[in-house]
Amino acid sequence: MLQQLKSCIVTKGVSRCDSCNLCNFFNLLTRAATARACPENFFGILGLLMHDNIESHLVEKRVFKPPRGFSRKARIKSLGQYRRMYRESILQPAKFWAREASELVWRARWKKVLEWKAPFAKWFVGGKLNISENCLDRHLTGPRRNKAAIIWEGEPGDKRTLTYQQLHRDVCCFANVLKRNDIPPRRDCAVEEKCR
Repeated sequence: MLQQLKSCIVTKGVSRCDSCNLCNFFNLLTRAATARACPENFFGILGLLMHDNIESHLVEKRVFKPPRGFSRKARIKSLGQYRRMYRESILQPAKFWAREASELVWRARWKKVLEWKAPFAKWFVGGKLNISENCLDRHLTGPRRNKAAIIWEGEPGDKRTLTYQQLHRDVCCFANVLKRNDIPPRRDCAVEEKCR
C-alpha cells in the first residue's frame, strides 16, 4: 500500500492523484479529518472506512457437530444441554455450582455455596479439599489410572506421555525428595534446576 502511494507521489507529483483507489482513499481521509479539524478523528474515520474490508474471526457463529458416538460418551451430550446448564449457572449459580462441586473429593463439605457481600464473594464457605487428591489420586482406583494425565512435547519434538499411575509414582518420588531435604508439609519452596 505504501509502495503504491509512493509511486503515485513520484509519478504524478507531490499532490495525490485522483485516479487510483489508494489515493482516493487517502484524499477522503484527509478531507474528513480536516473537516473535523481534529486529529483524533483520523483513526476513528479510518476504522469506519476499513470496517467492511476486515474479516474478523473474534465472533464465531458456526457450529461444528461432533460424531454421535462421541456425543453419547461425552459428559455434555448436546448443545441444548450445554445451553440449559449455562442458563442455570447464570440464573441459579449456587444450585449449579453445588452440583458441579459435588463431583470433587471434599475433606470437609462446605456449609454455604456462596457468600456474597459486594464486591466480595466467597465460594464453598467452610469447605476443604486437596487439589492433588482431586487432580491425581481419585483417578487411580478406576480404569482412568492407565489413561494419559499429561502429554508433554518439547521444543525439538521429543514427547513424553504420563498416565495417572506413572504421574502418581513420580509425585511420590518427588515428595520423598522434599522429605529427605527436611521440607515440612504445607511449606512454600522453590525448586531450581541448574544447567550443566
